[in-house]
Parts: sequence; C-alpha cells; structure tokens
Amino acid sequence: QNPFDPPLISSWSGSGNDCHDSFARANINDRDLLFSADGYSGRFRLIDIQDIRKGVNPQKIGETPTIGTVYAHSIYPSEDNNFLYAFDEQNNFDIIVWDISDPSTPSFVSTIKWSGETTEGDAIIHNGQVRGNYLLTAYYEAGFRVFDISNPANAVEVGKYETYRDPEGQGVYQRTISTEYEGAWNLYSFLPSGNVLVSDQSSGTFIFRVEEVEVPTAPADLTVTLLDGGARARLEWQSSSTSEGKPTGYTLKRSITRGGPYTNIKTNIIETEYTDGSIDASNSVGYYYVLTATNARGESSLSNEVSTAPSSPEPTDSP
Repeated sequence: QNPFDPPLISSWSGSGNDCHDSFARANINDRDLLFSADGYSGRFRLIDIQDIRKGVNPQKIGETPTIGTVYAHSIYPSEDNNFLYAFDEQNNFDIIVWDISDPSTPSFVSTIKWSGETTEGDAIIHNGQVRGNYLLTAYYEAGFRVFDISNPANAVEVGKYETYRDPEGQGVYQRTISTEYEGAWNLYSFLPSGNVLVSDQSSGTFIFRVEEVEVPTAPADLTVTLLDGGARARLEWQSSSTSEGKPTGYTLKRSITRGGPYTNIKTNIIETEYTDGSIDASNSVGYYYVLTATNARGESSLSNEVSTAPSSPEPTDSP
C-alpha cells in the first residue's frame, strides 16, 4: 500500500507509559513477536503480533518484572531467541540479560557493564545489537564496546574504540567521562560487508570491522581434593584468560577411564573452582577429570588430567 499514507490495522494500549524502542522478529515458535521497551514503566514486554494484518490487536504474552529505577530504553534478542538484552538509559543496571526461553515468564540472568565502570567513570548505555555470539553497543561516553555473550551469565568485554574520548585513536583522551548523554549513541551491524557503523554525537560516524576473538588457552594447574569421605570432589584451576582469548566459562569433563572418553558434567562455570557432588563414593576405580575454557570462538584444548583414583600401592619385598 501507499507508504506515505499507511492505514491503521490494529493497536495496543500498552503499559500506560511511553514505549521508547521496540523490535520485531518473525517465526519465534511459529509466532511473530514484538519486544517492547516501555520507558518509565521500568519493564520490557513480549507481544504477539502474529495476526495484526488480519485486524487482530496485539496480545501481551509476557513481561519482565518492574524495576522502578530503570528507564526501559531499548532491547535486542539473541539469535536463538532465548535471551533478551535490555538497555537501561537511567544508568542503574546498564544492560540487563533476561532468559526468555519461556516468553510468558522472563527471568533475570545477569547484568553487563563496561570494563571501566568502577575505575574510569560511570558511562551510560544507549543502544546495542546482537550479532552471533557478540553484543555490539553504543555506550555514550565509553564509545563503541563489544561483548562476548556466548555465556549470557558471564558476558566479557572483548573489544572497544573510544569514539568519544579518543576519536582519532591517538591513545590520548581528549574528554573525560562525566555521566552525560554524549558520545556513541547508535550503531548498525548488519551491512553486507560485515562492517559496523557507529554514530557518535560529538565525533561523527565511524566504520569498524569487528574480528572474531581467539580461542582461549587451556586452563592450567587443575587439582582435585576429595571431601566428605569421597562423596564430593573439589576441583580448582588457574584462569586461562589472555588479551587475545578471554574465556566466558569453563567446561568440566569426567571419565572413569584415564585419558577418556570424557562426559561434560558442568558447562559455563564462571569461577575457577567447582565441587562435583555427583560422584559415587563406592566407585573403587575413581574418576578422571579434565577442563576446557570456552568463548565465542570455541573451546580450548584439554587441561591436565587429575584423578580421584586410589594410588597404586608401592611394591614390597617378599618375606
């Protein structure tokens, strides 16, 4: 029809507050959904718009809990539609991650803040987009920030460009962060070229190419200690984080045979320790453990192997 005179086909009264931004995606479990950031209501809503072209009004199917200190500015779902990344322009949580695998009952997962939040200044988030396992953000005075979201419970900042503080890339900050609505405020990450456009209110438009991170190195110094008479095994290790390949989580693997094959018993571990409470204390042969680190690029090689197997007795001389 005439794009200069679009007809009204359906409507929804919404939350009674402003809807700042919204985002629609088709064919999510056979439904077309609208994700709505409802401004001063402090919540984000999921709305079924499957039949709006038939004159059926949109229907709310789920909403996040109301957070009174949040300004629900914008949102973006993950590519698998299981997580929603919500942007708070009131500068309380910055980015909130919601589990929307059941759209009727979104549940809180984690919050994300830029790496210099506590040391360089309290920057405000504006907009972001998900591309693969990365969240690309226009972070006002903190510039362009890229997060590895392969583990939504532990997003890791993996890239940046200071569009506001150092727009020429000279390594010298020309401005400071003062919690103002200045700097990078929008981006677009789906050009056919793969390039990313970032608009900065003070410095202009930037064009970036965002490369993949490196696979993390294998975790080091894995150790195991039996607890409670062998009913539990406590595993500890050293972080495998490097500037090239930061892990977003660790995967613990177990076998009853030295050298494997191994079965994953816990994925997306955030800390550098884990207690395995699923072992069988009557297992006389013990267990063998290894660990890997994971991120958006993939999985590291195996760590050293440790075992709860009883040590072989030292040979003794016959009498």
